Amino acid sequence: MAVMNQFTDRWVDCLRGDMAASFDFPAGGPFRFTEAFGMNPGESCAQLVTEMGDELAQSVTASDQLSEVFTVSKGPVIGDTESLVMTFDMMKMMTGMGQPMDQHSQAAIMALYGETMNGVVSTAGDYVIAAGGDDATDQLRGLIATLAGPGKAPSFAPLAVGPGMMMSINLGQILMGIKDAVPEEGDAIQSAADALSGEVGRIPMAFTFDSKSVSFDMAVSLKTIEAVTTLVMEARERAANADAELMITDESGG
Repeated sequence: MAVMNQFTDRWVDCLRGDMAASFDFPAGGPFRFTEAFGMNPGESCAQLVTEMGDELAQSVTASDQLSEVFTVSKGPVIGDTESLVMTFDMMKMMTGMGQPMDQHSQAAIMALYGETMNGVVSTAGDYVIAAGGDDATDQLRGLIATLAGPGKAPSFAPLAVGPGMMMSINLGQILMGIKDAVPEEGDAIQSAADALSGEVGRIPMAFTFDSKSVSFDMAVSLKTIEAVTTLVMEARERAANADAELMITDESGG
């Protein structure tokens, strides 16, 4: 954090304000992400990632404790720019931060991140781009190719796209991502993920700006609400039936 703080003011000056991000929770595997941040022109901004990477690498190399948790190194040339590769040992990092590591916490971290979390950062034109996951370098190459081509964006209907930040989550995909972390609830989570997959589980959101305020909008489909209501009612019915069976067993002296 001390290294990052050296560059805080430059990030504030260099970030243009536009950002696109994607987070993917594949079934049976750790999550992946890609991000692109618009950058203002100028040599100071163009060199920001490289200079910060050099400082991080030196700090990690100089510390045995950090070296056990992080690695920072030069990555492949992607597009026209050398990338920066960072690898995190998630269990050691959480332990070093003083986080409690019981069995369920370890299982959740392993399911979400895997044993290690890889991140790659580079620049492409007037963007700083980043990717994370087990195939981070390939994701970064794909993102650069997308930025170099015609503009593409997901649908955020029924929200209107305007100045600010748009995002969309899918409840079914999120549930699939956490299913392996809670094996004793695997069947119930799978059922909920199936019910909230596709358009039923899609929730578009947006932060939009005017001259004096920021607004947060979220569009939840009536189909989503109906699916969640059905899942809750089914869970309550199962719980009531289980309680009734327990009472019958107790009364019979079993």
